[in-house]
Order: sequence, then structure tokens, then C-alpha cells
Amino acid sequence: MKKIKLIVADHDSAFLQSFGEYVLSSDAKNQFDMKLCTSEESLGRYLETGEHYDLILLKPELYKKERLESFKGIVLYLEEAKKNITNNNQLFKYQPVTQLLSELLSLYYEQNKALDSTSGTTGRTSVIGFYSATGGAGKTTLAANMSRQLAIMGKKVFYLNFEILNSRELYFRSDEDKPSLQVFYYLKAKPHQLMSKVETLKKHDPLMNVDYFDWSTNPEEMLEATKEEIQKLIQTISATDQYDYILIDMDSSFQILSQAAFATCDQLFWLLNNDMQSFHKTNELLKNLDNLLGKGHGVQEKIEFIVNRFTGHVSEPFIAYDFAIKGYLPYVQEWNPLVDRDQMLSHPHYTQELLAIIRGLVETSKEGASNG
Repeated sequence: MKKIKLIVADHDSAFLQSFGEYVLSSDAKNQFDMKLCTSEESLGRYLETGEHYDLILLKPELYKKERLESFKGIVLYLEEAKKNITNNNQLFKYQPVTQLLSELLSLYYEQNKALDSTSGTTGRTSVIGFYSATGGAGKTTLAANMSRQLAIMGKKVFYLNFEILNSRELYFRSDEDKPSLQVFYYLKAKPHQLMSKVETLKKHDPLMNVDYFDWSTNPEEMLEATKEEIQKLIQTISATDQYDYILIDMDSSFQILSQAAFATCDQLFWLLNNDMQSFHKTNELLKNLDNLLGKGHGVQEKIEFIVNRFTGHVSEPFIAYDFAIKGYLPYVQEWNPLVDRDQMLSHPHYTQELLAIIRGLVETSKEGASNG
């Protein structure tokens, strides 16, 4: 998605400076091509050039109908008092800039009917899935740790949990009051508003520095979603072009949510627990993928097999399955029993092996995609 061409106009130069500095020093710089002006004259000069702008955010006193009547973009207003806000074209000026930008983007996506999640993107976002044929293989631990390490590396990450009985809240937490389950309502009833609702219903974990949805365990809406709807949700998050990576934590039951993620992801980390059941069930599932997904699904080409709870060797019977194992994550005695998320996100040996996987598989895959 191209950058949104934005003009912000307000007599308050201190506000404009603060707003501009935040945008230029944050991930928002990848979303906006921004002009700032403090007077009618400077606003007029930008408009008189004939250059196309998508969005104008201005103080109401700076609005002049004759100047903006030919403007083809969206006009939003900065209000200094909440009581003055009576419609969807108004934003409260004195709120955190992060929230102001979130609301601005939401209104822009909602009002720009030409914008659609199926339209082309810059290809910036890579979608990575995490799967295991058996429960308890450490899939969520891997997805959460990789989310955090990618964020530490300066990448923008969205974590998406499609487990029916999910453990997302053990790893991702936020004080924001944004319950996310309404995403599924908009996915079904108002898909044209989905992109704006992604912006308003997502949460941000400040410790992990990762965005995510916080839908509840086993919601009916998730189970009733179709494969096409789940794919549209993933594509919509990608189409915002805010993220380097979308990490999808799948359910081992291989229901519709997981099947949609299989089809949409660019790379699939398939965890093998270091036991016979995990290797056997993986083998059986692989033999039946054509029946489950249809021929030509291309999933095998995406798979990166990772052995978890590795103790230094793989038993001979397991080797006979002939899986192309790409990485090994150690058995961590200190995680038995698990006490809190800090334990799961700070073990040096696990992190060392994870970083080797990121460097060897994730970053090289991203480079190949961008160059190819």
C-alpha cells in the first residue's frame, strides 16, 4: 500500500511539532507522507499546487469551503473539546498521539471506499505459521518468543492466535480496553469496514512490543468462520502494510482456522516434539494433506521442521521418518513447572537457538521474497 498523503493544519505550532516528531520517529513514518501548516496561507499553498492529497486533518477554523470544494480526499477535524464531537469526521486533539493516529487511520480506512484488503500491497509483510500435529509441543512458546525477538530486532510484528483453547494471555497482555472479538462480526456482516476495525480493535503489548487480538477462548464466531473469511482477515492485516511479520499460532486440531492459515502463510514452522507420537502423527497428516487441502496446495514447500525439547540426539526410529529437520530447540528443565512469562522469554540457551533459526530461516526467506 502506498503512503497516505496527509496535511495537518492547526494554528498550534507546538502541537504540530509534537505530532510531526512522533510520526517521523515511529513506525508511522512508513504510513504517511505528511505536510504540516500553521495558517490558511500555507494550507492554501499546498492545495494550489494541484498535488493529490488523500487526507486533511485540520482545526475547524481553518476550513474554507471555497478552498476545499474541489478537494477529492477526506477531510477530518481536530476538536479541542470532546463535547464538540458529534460525528465521525471529528477527532479529539488532546489524546495520546498513538491513539489519535489509530482513530485517524480507522476513519480513513472506513471512509475510503476504494480501499480494499484484496488490492495490491508493497509485499512488505511476511506471514509465518506455527503448527504441530500434537498438542503441548511448544508451538505457542516458539511463536511468542519469535515475536519478541523479531520486535527486539526492530521488526513490526502482529501475533494472531487461532487456537480454540488459546494460551495467548500467558504471553501477551495490555491495559487497553479493546476487546477484539467484534473482528468476526465485521468479517461476516461488514467486510468493507474490516480494515478500519483492525486498527481500532487490535491491542499492543508494551513489553513484547507486538500487536495482537485478544479474543476469548473458544468463541463461537471463530468456529463459524469460513476459510475464505479467515484468509481475508490475514490479508487485511497484511494490506495495512504496517507489519514486517504476521505470526499465526494455529490449533493442532487442523480445523478451518488452521487450514486457512496453511494456505495463506509464506512459511510454516512445524514443531516436532522429541517423541514417537509427534513424529507418527505428523507423518500421518502429511500423507493425507492432499485429501484435506486438495491437490496443488503447495504446503510441503513452506514447511520448516523444528525439533523441540531436543536433548542432544534424535532416536533412530524417529530418523526413519526422514523429515528434513531445519532447527533444534533445547529441552529447558527450568520451565518445569512454568511460573510466569518472564521465564519463557528470557532463557539464554533457548534464545540462542531461536536466534540461529531466525537468522538461518526467517531472515533468509524474507530476503529471498523481497528479491525474487
